[in-house]
Amino acid sequence: MKIAYLLNDEILQDKLLSKGIEQGGNKHFYDQPNEFVSAIRTEEYDYAVLSDCYFDLSSLSLFIETLNENLNNPNMEMIIMLSNRHDPLMNEQMMKFCLSHSLKYIPAGSPISTVIKVLNEFMYGPASMESAERKRIVLFMGSTPNIGTTLVSFGTALRIARETEHSIGYICLNLKSSKIHRYMGIDDPEMTLDGIRAELKSQSLNMDRFKHCFHKVNEVPNLHILFGNMLREQAEFFTPEDIQYVLKMASECFDFCVVEVNAYWDNAATICGVMCADTKVVVTSKEIGHFQEDIFRWVKSVSPLFQVDPNTFDVFITQQNLVTNEVGFSIKDIRKETSMSVIGGMRQHFCVNDYLNRGKIVELLLNHPSVMNDFIGITNTLITLYGLRKGSQQIEKNWYRRLWPGIRTGA
Repeated sequence: MKIAYLLNDEILQDKLLSKGIEQGGNKHFYDQPNEFVSAIRTEEYDYAVLSDCYFDLSSLSLFIETLNENLNNPNMEMIIMLSNRHDPLMNEQMMKFCLSHSLKYIPAGSPISTVIKVLNEFMYGPASMESAERKRIVLFMGSTPNIGTTLVSFGTALRIARETEHSIGYICLNLKSSKIHRYMGIDDPEMTLDGIRAELKSQSLNMDRFKHCFHKVNEVPNLHILFGNMLREQAEFFTPEDIQYVLKMASECFDFCVVEVNAYWDNAATICGVMCADTKVVVTSKEIGHFQEDIFRWVKSVSPLFQVDPNTFDVFITQQNLVTNEVGFSIKDIRKETSMSVIGGMRQHFCVNDYLNRGKIVELLLNHPSVMNDFIGITNTLITLYGLRKGSQQIEKNWYRRLWPGIRTGA
């Protein structure tokens, strides 16, 4: 087994040489990224182990792409060693980058003994890493209206529900343009967010009553939906206290919650949702007006007013045309322009609008693997990030590189 290391920690290097990886191994150490790339290009390494001390998020992304373009051994596995040299926010962004691109990683702050143990497990046996307990609220907002945010958020929720044994709550807090009921073919929902507004204001909901407000998806019984506000002209009547109460109740009722909010920051749901969520995902497209102008004018400009760091947002890119002769802005361009990590993406599927217009979103997701597979990256990231348990009936796996041809996925 041949292993290439990129690191500048002499103590760790000595430990790797003296204790090392079990069953021997031919180890080569490099302390300069350009030398490391040259070695990967000319030698057939089984593993490439990189320290993050040379990189920030953007330069790490570019370096991984460079390595993939120069692989002498296409089956080489990459392992990222995260460290405490970065602040906690950067560490979390790098961890999510590794998860979304199926790269193995060693958590920041691991002692040398743990680093060696985890490397052994990665190379010779399964590693076991537990995630910290969190509220488990993931928020989706569009950079722009009508960009596919509902499909992305609901598709993520449904796939997580199918892959895990947890109860999943899908909460539509898009107060001005709720669509999920329409996409499910339910013209007149029995219970909606505006229908419990009085109980929200009095904060008189109990668990049983709140759960009764959710629609259960027959095909995926652990997925529960709270339909959004039908009275758009009364969107401003919802207060921050109302929204905080909904999110608090949802996090207590369900193991994991997916929340959709409006693209515009002129309502309580969008602002409070952003402030309360553990993970925040901006859905955008490759149109420059979407990923540049709209993200800058809303997320970048407005979120600091509410003490929310814009860099805590992740990006999901929709409407991607992966024809080889496509010209325009790349994922790399969007990542550099937004300074946010790209957590996933969705291709253009010509069948989507027909299914949505006929109220068949569940049928679309369950019967079209090509659509469902676009959510592999983001769901695997969230499942791992929040320590969700996989269920006995899992969706057939597929290569994430279909969507990200420039990124090599791990096994």
